[in-house]
Amino acid sequence: MSSSSSSKKEPVEKVYPPNNSLNITAVHNRNPRNLEKLRIAAKPSGWYLDNPGRCFWNKITLDMSGKHITGKVVHFHGYVPVVASTREWCIRKYIYSTIDSAAMAAVARVLAQRCLESGIIEMYCGFTEEERKKQKVSVFLNHLEEAGLVLKEPEQIHTSSFLNFTYPMEKPWEFHEDLETNEIRQETPDGTDCGWKRAFKTPLH
Repeated sequence: MSSSSSSKKEPVEKVYPPNNSLNITAVHNRNPRNLEKLRIAAKPSGWYLDNPGRCFWNKITLDMSGKHITGKVVHFHGYVPVVASTREWCIRKYIYSTIDSAAMAAVARVLAQRCLESGIIEMYCGFTEEERKKQKVSVFLNHLEEAGLVLKEPEQIHTSSFLNFTYPMEKPWEFHEDLETNEIRQETPDGTDCGWKRAFKTPLH
């Protein structure tokens, strides 16, 4: 054996760059629904006469045609993050008909599973009371709730503006909502209620 092969390689000392080059100048949020989960993302209020209303982050919709059923979740920006339809072969091969109640239940279960995997648990349901009484719509909504989805979105947390020097700046450990009564609390520096407790709980849709 040669002496070169038997000799051991000397360890190479790793050189670290200076600390200034390790500072992060930009952060890419890979979860676009993070602010919605924290309830601080901007929610469009729309107008009082809008029908249907636009005061939501994610909305559940149901499209029924003469041949297929499609359930999807629509974001207020317009894009569709989750969709399930009887047009998909993975759903169609397990059902006899694509427009009956069994197909509606299958679409609801698949849509709910995809929503849970995508991190969308709470969504706005804009169906009227008359539409909820229909058999297929009630089957669709019942299977969504049984799968673990909540067909109601929480209210947006409105904090005092930093330009308003009357109220103190918010702190990360302060609660803006009473967990027992589900009411948003806003107080002045002297501890008195400023009268905004119910203002932000009034729905606009």
